[in-house]
Amino acid sequence: YARNALFGDQGGRASQRHEDESTRGMTSSDMFQQQDQVIREQDQGLEALRKSIGIQKRMGMAIGEELDDQNDMLTDLSEGIDNTQHRLTRETEHVVRVTEKAKAGGMCCCMVLLILAIIIVAIVPF
Repeated sequence: YARNALFGDQGGRASQRHEDESTRGMTSSDMFQQQDQVIREQDQGLEALRKSIGIQKRMGMAIGEELDDQNDMLTDLSEGIDNTQHRLTRETEHVVRVTEKAKAGGMCCCMVLLILAIIIVAIVPF
């Protein structure tokens, strides 16, 4: 039963061909021409698809190259920022040290000036 459902009941005879509306009244030559036309149309569609895929491939490769370039630029920028941060930290520490020294030096200068003023006041009679 299953075989008959798949292949039809041939009953020992050659299977009959069934025509549909598109092939009714056509000769074998007409059918071959129609098949050739369908194949040509399919080939044209496949060629258009091939071109479209080629364009997409080139676009994808260009995008990939651009991403690589952008990634390299970001890496360079990140390294530059790190170097600048380290230099800024080092210079900030240097400024703090100079400021502390200036405060200490300023006090020493004030003490020296006060001592000189006391000596001058003590020496100069009024």
